[in-house]
Amino acid sequence: MVGSFSDIGATSTDFCNFRRDLLAYISGADAQMVVEDMYKNKEMEPDFYFDFDLNEDRELCRFFWADTISRKNYVCFGDVMSFDATYSTNRYKLIFVPFTGVDNHKQSITFGAGLIAREDVESYEWLLKNFKTAMGYTPRCVITDQDPALKVAIPNIMPETRHRFCMWHIMEKVGDKVGNALAQNMEFRKALNNAVWDETLSVTTFELKWAKVMQEYNLVQHRWFDQMYKARASWIPAYFQDIFMGGLLKTTSRSESENSYFGKFTNHHNSLVEFIMQYNRAIGEQRYHQKQLDAKGESSFPETKTPLAIERQAAAMYTKNIFYDFQEEIWEGNFTCKITCKTNDDGGYKYTVHETGGNIFENEGVEEIPGCYIVPRWTKSACAQPMYNVVWKACSNTQGGNELRTIANQLWNEFYNCMGLANGCPTEMDIMLSTMQELKGRLQSARQQTRASTTPQSVIESILNATAPAEIQIKPPSVAKNKGSGKRLKSNKEKATEKGKKKVRTCATCDRPGHDSRNCPERKALPDE
Repeated sequence: MVGSFSDIGATSTDFCNFRRDLLAYISGADAQMVVEDMYKNKEMEPDFYFDFDLNEDRELCRFFWADTISRKNYVCFGDVMSFDATYSTNRYKLIFVPFTGVDNHKQSITFGAGLIAREDVESYEWLLKNFKTAMGYTPRCVITDQDPALKVAIPNIMPETRHRFCMWHIMEKVGDKVGNALAQNMEFRKALNNAVWDETLSVTTFELKWAKVMQEYNLVQHRWFDQMYKARASWIPAYFQDIFMGGLLKTTSRSESENSYFGKFTNHHNSLVEFIMQYNRAIGEQRYHQKQLDAKGESSFPETKTPLAIERQAAAMYTKNIFYDFQEEIWEGNFTCKITCKTNDDGGYKYTVHETGGNIFENEGVEEIPGCYIVPRWTKSACAQPMYNVVWKACSNTQGGNELRTIANQLWNEFYNCMGLANGCPTEMDIMLSTMQELKGRLQSARQQTRASTTPQSVIESILNATAPAEIQIKPPSVAKNKGSGKRLKSNKEKATEKGKKKVRTCATCDRPGHDSRNCPERKALPDE
């Protein structure tokens, strides 16, 4: 954009040195600068919510925030939520906990986020209380892993919310629990998966299938399987058929995907100021893609495969990703279903439909999807039909940052308009070129004068949009010690796998393990020379 590498005016070493100066500038004031920035956001956005907590040494130990757009998204798509702690996002090793949901495009969105120093019940309860206060409502269902602190915190703070365990985390442990022989038995794996993963099973059918697998493979007295069966209402799909799961059907994969996404923007060297800046960039990109999908849905119409009115209705009503899922069902139904009987019933026709597999259905010639089967959250107008009745105040958009952004957008728009009008006309292009070259010369002269009076500190303050406080009241957190902050504990399976890959040292004489050449039995058996 500036012309060439020589016009950038800085090297990679300069950027490293600048970060060194930045960290020195915010040293000691890291936490307080973040809190003060949140207060500024609150002044600009009345619906911005945040809270923080200090320990006995006045060090920041807990932090939660949710901006206006995040809270509005929750009102529209907060029926089901998932969250999973992630590590290595900041230099203090605070645990990052983003709250993740699914929008009407089946894409992941972030409802809010928190930082905590410890993964204990008290910290999670504090985090969930603030989430509940910020949103005003609790989700119908929350999906997490089997963290013992969460098992206590969620029922205490959100008693009306169903807590569901991640099925993937549970089923991943099966191989370690049953032993090598049964873990490699494909018939056992297939039978267990058919009982556990099938979301069409009723509670009674699941319990019968589970009992059959346990008896057939002598697992009735197995301690771990007995524990999982007692907790079946917290993870088996049959027990959640009364709750709309919104795409987060069985696992925390959405949260793990979000953790990976944020990991592209953050690293374990980030200060809190840098972390918040990177978090805002990640959220900005996420919302940009969401707006792109909204725009594509409004400006284009997906291609239909059949002449059915019901498919055209779905194309006009649902977002593209949802429509394509619906279209697959319509297309498959054309080959798996057939009308076997048509009768006249009081002036209307009644159809008998046979499906491959023996299922029989009767309907009265439905041409469109009945309203009772349309879930508003999957439609293009989902944001206009929020699930929760919350009135949001209009936020002012007259702040300096937004004004500059608006002017910049207008400037780019005018530039491209002028370029489009002048393109192909040499005279007009020459006039435009000379005008821009003249303007460029004036801007370069002004910048050189500005650089002469610019100090490194003023540059840092302009980038951070904040100044270091004269008095520090909130201290940066101490480096936390959690299961994700040090060396990870390995399972027995991982240890055995690594041991199998490790090259065993052998004797130089007989090439056998367990001894060296000096103590080799074959060498001792040789006669003395």
